[in-house]
Amino acid sequence: MISIIQNIHSYESEILQLADLFIGAISYYNRSLSANVAKKNVVQSIINNAGQNLNRTSPPWVEKFNLFIFTPTEVL
Repeated sequence: MISIIQNIHSYESEILQLADLFIGAISYYNRSLSANVAKKNVVQSIINNAGQNLNRTSPPWVEKFNLFIFTPTEVL
C-alpha cells in the first residue's frame, strides 16, 4: 500500500538513479539505437543478468525483473 507520494530529485535517491538507468537502457535498446558503445554495454549487461528479452513483456512468473511493454491499440 502506498502511503506517501512526494517529488524528489533523482540525485537524492540511489534507487531512483538505478531505475533511471534501467529505463534509459531499455528505451535505448527498444529504439534500435547502437551508436554509443557504453550504452550498448549497459544494455548487454542487463540482458545477460536479467536472462530475458528486453522488447517483450515479462512472463507472469518472473519475479525479479519485470517489464510491461505497452502497445496502444488506438492512436489519439
